[in-house]
Amino acid sequence: MSSAKKSERLAEYQRKRDFSRTSEPSGREGGARAGGNRFVVQRHRARRRHYDLRLELDGVLLSWAVPKGPTLDPKARHLAVRVEDHPIEYTDFEGVIPEGEYGGGDVIVWDRGTWEPAETDDPAEAIEAGNLHFDLHGEKLGGRFVLVRRGDDDSGKEQWLLLHKKDEHAEAGWTAEDHLESVKSGRTNEEVAAAPEAMWRSDLPASEAEVPVDGAPAGKSGRSRSGERKTARSSGAGSASSDKASGKASGTGSSSTRSSGKASGTGSSGRASGSSSSSKAGSGTSKKAGTKPAKTREKSGAKQRSASARRSGRKTDEEKSGGGRDERPRWDPPSEEELAALDELGAKGPWEVGGRRLALTNLDKVLFPGRDDEPPVTKRDFVRYHARIGPVILPYLVGRPLNTHRYPDGADKPGFWHKEVPSHAPYWLTSWRYEAADPDETQNYVIADSVPALAWLANYAALELHPWTSWASDVEHPTWALFDIDPGSKTSFEDVLALARLHRTALEHLGVRAGPKVTGQRGVQIWVPIAPHYTYEETRRWVEKVSKAIGATVPDLVSWAWQKNERRGLARLDYTQNVVNKTLVAPYSARPRPGAPVSVPISWDELDDPDLTPDRWTVRTVFDRLDEVGDPLAPLVGLEQELPPIQ
Repeated sequence: MSSAKKSERLAEYQRKRDFSRTSEPSGREGGARAGGNRFVVQRHRARRRHYDLRLELDGVLLSWAVPKGPTLDPKARHLAVRVEDHPIEYTDFEGVIPEGEYGGGDVIVWDRGTWEPAETDDPAEAIEAGNLHFDLHGEKLGGRFVLVRRGDDDSGKEQWLLLHKKDEHAEAGWTAEDHLESVKSGRTNEEVAAAPEAMWRSDLPASEAEVPVDGAPAGKSGRSRSGERKTARSSGAGSASSDKASGKASGTGSSSTRSSGKASGTGSSGRASGSSSSSKAGSGTSKKAGTKPAKTREKSGAKQRSASARRSGRKTDEEKSGGGRDERPRWDPPSEEELAALDELGAKGPWEVGGRRLALTNLDKVLFPGRDDEPPVTKRDFVRYHARIGPVILPYLVGRPLNTHRYPDGADKPGFWHKEVPSHAPYWLTSWRYEAADPDETQNYVIADSVPALAWLANYAALELHPWTSWASDVEHPTWALFDIDPGSKTSFEDVLALARLHRTALEHLGVRAGPKVTGQRGVQIWVPIAPHYTYEETRRWVEKVSKAIGATVPDLVSWAWQKNERRGLARLDYTQNVVNKTLVAPYSARPRPGAPVSVPISWDELDDPDLTPDRWTVRTVFDRLDEVGDPLAPLVGLEQELPPIQ
């Protein structure tokens, strides 16, 4: 859109506002870049409370005031009054419009994301015709919506109806007023009204309008002057760079992350199960012809914090000499005082952990229904778990892009995959930009590298954590090869264990060290540490050969059909997980099931334990296990192992 046409579109918006008094963006040249497909819904308490729906199109935000707010209920029909176009910068506006100004009152960014037109190639024409079908991809709203014009009111304003189609996102009875927090700050309108000064600075020159801002000065907060989070970048070849440091992600992490981008060590007590089989595959005897034992080498730990140092809070020489920016290691578990402060919070509020301040919300909301007469697991319980499990789970997450499976309404409601770093994420959260991604794919990924980051993810209702098997610094070369025993509808857990024992025997024949873990649902997975010079294709072919050799011995248990409905209820040995950006759930991640079961590494010997079940441990009970046996998979973290050729 030409600047002249944009100016015409925004003339009414600008005429109604005194930008020397209001902190709203003026829409002058040099603001936010247009040409995208953003949407925002703002909850606005003016003379009357309402919600403002805004869709980016042709360089401005088309806007509707929706008194009852948007809904996912397909039976609801909510009035939407067309109002003046707003500047693109308004997608980020959260603050207080002074009393006496047009629209005076408090505003929060209630939801935001992207939108796309449906059933039309020309959304402007569809709006002109009074019938726009569109899909929203937000943090609260999703699925197909429709705006239908029904006429004008007495003042000449266009009256529309906003409705949601019946699709997989639809939910009967869903109302916006049950979800009051800002997706930008986690605050409510009341909290923004009580402390508006830190929320927004007008884009007018300082001599004309200035709003005091508390906090870190620009350039010191981890964001650029434009307000965008700093990110590392990866080229198409998978090499990441940030300034001169190749392979490093943005934000603050442990010194081990900053020095190498990789992590090693154990969590919990650091003790493995004690049996040699905890770090060596199986108990088979003879070697098969045509194979040779794998060669392994341990990575040097000179640049990485040892597990015991992480647990005790001791620092490496590098940290003692000033290599670490913060005095307190961010891998430390929360202190008793921090946990007590979490317990003392109401339903929401600020919580400081590991030197970071988080805005927690809906802490008493049930995320996991209870099981076996146990109480349900609330978000407060889950934040506590993520913080406490940090030293144990972080070796599997640090330095790796993260896919998350979010359940904002709890594990008993539909969830969805979320990969993109949300724009409201805190400045200190480490992120990584995947330069090789296609335009319609995720561009910026979270890297969970600290206890505060894990607590933030729990508050974000990321119930499952799925790290990539490669480092962000070298995305084309995995460091884990994965065997996934995917049970069918007729597969019993005894069948799964039989298949897992066959993996134990096969991998011992090959001389390959590996570790099994129960999934927390129905299956078992086997993780094999490998040297990071194999491509995903090479890794997948190797896992496929081993899997098919195992499957050939038990054809009554295994099907190779791709579609589940073609497998006759049999298990599949899924070697196809060994692909870039295809992931399995992390060790010690929770699963979206009643009781909040956890995916837990076990020793090979435990496959013979008659009491073993795939969901035996939960977020409440796994710490007792860690105190007793430690993490059996920990000795394999950082092991660079050659894959033996298979003829």
